[in-house]
Amino acid sequence: MVSFTVHGTTNSAGAGYASGQAVSFTFYLQSFDGATPTGLATAADNYAWVEEYITDPAIFASISGTGITGSWTRPSTPSDDPASGINAYSTGRLQMLIGADGGTGTGLLINGGEFSQVHFDATFNDLTFDPITDTLPDPSAYFAATLAGSYTVATHHNAYIYRNGWSEHVQFTVTGLTITAVPEPSTYALAAGLVVLGSAAIRRRRQRRTAERKQGC
Repeated sequence: MVSFTVHGTTNSAGAGYASGQAVSFTFYLQSFDGATPTGLATAADNYAWVEEYITDPAIFASISGTGITGSWTRPSTPSDDPASGINAYSTGRLQMLIGADGGTGTGLLINGGEFSQVHFDATFNDLTFDPITDTLPDPSAYFAATLAGSYTVATHHNAYIYRNGWSEHVQFTVTGLTITAVPEPSTYALAAGLVVLGSAAIRRRRQRRTAERKQGC
């Protein structure tokens, strides 16, 4: 799994946030295991992974962050389709959003009000998506392979937080981004298993050497 943590500062008071409040939101990308979600690729320009309908594969597993409580539930009715996606441009510009068209049904609250959407759009220093081809890749593999790291902002474009069915919102200014490759539970289990096997092998070798020394006495 890959996570994207965007950091920022609110531009004003709204949606339960104070003006000038530091905020951060972490988007958890689905693990696609080689499969590709809905979207398009424009060679030398951008990759766009899109989730607009309940029939589209889910892009994000969840979101967490400042003021958010509850457990993410993917919108599942045609009247409240998902509204999520990622746009990655060759210029280092990254757009990301997660939410619901109807602004409800996500299982989350923002400062006590119903979660509708979080979105950010910024260009980051040293974030390079080249070479962009005309084939849309598996985003979980694409971002995990070479793009994990922390990035400063070259240009802030816009970012906002919506709640209560789009009736309340606040803008924030993006100040940084961290992309992290999060090992899957199975990876932890495999690593732990290898440690156990390695320890067992060491014990067996020690026992065998002890037995050989005793026989030689």
